[in-house]
Amino acid sequence: MSTQSEPTETPDVVVLREGTEGLSMASYADALRDRLPDRTVAHARTPKEERELVPEARVVTGISLEEGLLTRADRLELFACTFAGTDH
Repeated sequence: MSTQSEPTETPDVVVLREGTEGLSMASYADALRDRLPDRTVAHARTPKEERELVPEARVVTGISLEEGLLTRADRLELFACTFAGTDH
């Protein structure tokens, strides 16, 4: 598994701080790092880190993406929601 320090380069994937019940976003970020060794995966643990990382990311994953962040996400190609179902 990767260390807890965040990459200093532009992230390919940003894992947001909030996920669904039973899903540790830190573990999810680690799993993505293991599966995508040629990509930079960052875990945004605070609102400040989300504001800094999301505008630079190609992929963002989490439960929701705030409109203010979305409007600043010029590089964004994909938002991958970690929630499945019809009530969200």
